[in-house]
Amino acid sequence: MSDTQPTVPPWSTVVEALEARGLREPLVAVVRPMGVTMFEACGRTRSTRIVAARHAAWKKLRELGFSLNEIARLWGVDQSSVSYGLAGVKRRRKKKVKKA
Repeated sequence: MSDTQPTVPPWSTVVEALEARGLREPLVAVVRPMGVTMFEACGRTRSTRIVAARHAAWKKLRELGFSLNEIARLWGVDQSSVSYGLAGVKRRRKKKVKKA
């Protein structure tokens, strides 16, 4: 049995950290219209709908002034994952514009 703590926090830890910083409500306002709960967005599920909501939440944090590294630490992911996710938000928006 190892004494080391897991490097990836469970979704409840992420939600608690967001609540402690007063960020839960602004992020709920982003993910709820996408049909995703905050708990799902903070989890590890990789379904397209949930990942899109997670990335939208990260975008909102960037708009609020958080660095990529701060978002990554908050979510327990690598900074490059956040960067890639934010690029995904832009890609999805371009696809929507082309379809319209």
